[in-house]
Parts: sequence; C-alpha cells; structure tokens
Amino acid sequence: MNWSDCKPIPLWLLTTPLTLVRYFEEIHPAFPLLDEQLFMELYKAGDKLSPVLVCYFFSVSLILWHHSPVLRQFPKPDVYFIWNLAVEALQQDFLAPALSTMYSVLLDMGGRPIYSMLVNTINNGRAVTLAQTLGLNRDPTNWRRPKSEKSLRIRLWWAVVIHDRWSSFAHGISPTITKSRYDVPIPMLEDIITDSNQSDTRIKAANSFIHLCTLTEILGEVLPLVYDLTFNPEETWKQIRRLETNLDDWEDRLPSYLRRDNNENPRVSGSSSLQLSYLAVRLLLKRISLHTSTVSNQPATTSPNCVNPPKKL
Repeated sequence: MNWSDCKPIPLWLLTTPLTLVRYFEEIHPAFPLLDEQLFMELYKAGDKLSPVLVCYFFSVSLILWHHSPVLRQFPKPDVYFIWNLAVEALQQDFLAPALSTMYSVLLDMGGRPIYSMLVNTINNGRAVTLAQTLGLNRDPTNWRRPKSEKSLRIRLWWAVVIHDRWSSFAHGISPTITKSRYDVPIPMLEDIITDSNQSDTRIKAANSFIHLCTLTEILGEVLPLVYDLTFNPEETWKQIRRLETNLDDWEDRLPSYLRRDNNENPRVSGSSSLQLSYLAVRLLLKRISLHTSTVSNQPATTSPNCVNPPKKL
C-alpha cells in the first residue's frame, strides 16, 4: 500500500457517531449493554457522556471500520494507540468509579482483539466488585424506579455474570460470582427491546442474548465441578447427569433461527457464538466425565451412573 495515496481523515469523521451507529447495528443487538436511544441523544448533546466511555466505544467500533462504505474510504486509525488511550483512561476512572465505569470495563473485556488475558482477568474482578457495590446483584423488579433503569440494571448484571463465567472457562481461573450471591432474574424481551426499535432482526438477536444468559446459568453449575478441591465421584456423576439433562432441555427450547441446522441468511446476530458456547459447555462436561471415570476407575461409557455416554456433537 502506498501511504502517499491515503486520504487524510476529515474532521467530521472524528466527530460523527458513524462508528457508533455500526456498533449499535452489529454488536449491540446480541449483547445489549446500553439504552441505544438515550446513549445517542447524550452523545449528540456534546458533553453529557463520560469521555472514558466514548473512548471505549470508538475502540470497540474500530473492528467495524471496513463495514461502513463511508469509513472504508479512509485509513483506519491506529488500533493499538486508541486501545492504549482507553485502557489508561479506565485506570484513572477507577479512582472514582461510577455506573459509566461499569459500561467502560465491560466494553474493555469484550473488546477485540484481546491484547492481555491477565488484564482482562483483573478487570473482571474489578467489574464484579463494582457491580456488587452499585447493587447490580439485587433484583430491581419491585423498586420504585423507571422501567428503563431497572431493565438496564438487569442487562448490566447479566453482562457481568457472562464475562465472569466465560472468562473463568477460557482462562482457567475460578469464577468470582456464586449463584447464592445474586437474585437478578434472566432478562426478558421487554427488558431489551425498546418501543423505537422492535424490528424482527432486533427481537431475534435479543432472544440470542437471553439464551446466552440461560446457558451461562448452566455453565455456572458446571464450573464448580472443575474448580472445587473436594471430590466425590458419586456426587459428581449425579451432577453430570443433571447438567446434561439441563443442556438437552436448553437446546430443545431454542427457536429454529438459533439452531445449528438453521440456514437463514444472514444469520441472527450472536447465533454462531451461542452455538459455539453450547458446544464448549457440552465438551467441558465430557471432559469432566472422562476425568471422573479415570479417578474412580469406572469407564464413562459403561458406568451405570452416566446416562449420556459421549456422542457426536
């Protein structure tokens, strides 16, 4: 590429919410952290949003730069430079954290590409602690607060739970959140879909997020079988049997557009990741079965306690 042929990035591109629009069209539907309408209104107001949060939105949205016919005409800004600015700003924000810090740290952990798993793990611990400090782990359903605020708190908490458990699965570190420490219900469609955006595409993507939450609940029950230091083979077989049944039920409840054999094009936002996550949990249970049979000298395929022998995924 001849850099002398590159067009300079005009000032209006640096101030327009064009990259944010791409985020809300392609990433947000399957992982709805924010109130889209309120966020865009505050952004256009000029100085109503946390600068750290805006910085993270630009950082995350850069992966979508070439998805825009307007943006792709110009060279993409230096991803490393912008992420370094965002990370440095987040460190300062944690000195006096607020709800906007919660959004920023979740965007940080969900950002791509991942540059440091260690930093992600540390941020996960800080996110869980901050969420509990802000009371996000408590059910707001009956609170005398606006419906939009209660829905936002529910979505935020489940975003924290998802990051905590799946980073535990990926990085081999025990999860921070335990089921007995929160009572926030699984999000419902009305907690995600707004009156201004009820398209079929958004509804399907919202259902993908809801099913990710329920799958994460199952993962939360599988992880103790990996990390608990005490080991009881008989009890472990019981847990494996129950969890495999739960996974079967979860798969049976999937709507057709979220299933593996769905040929819908384009695919629902989040559906591919959802299916990959399901297979990951299924394989983890098989590994636990294999380990348990090895330790207890009882073959997993012949054990009377193992109702579901390994099968083709």
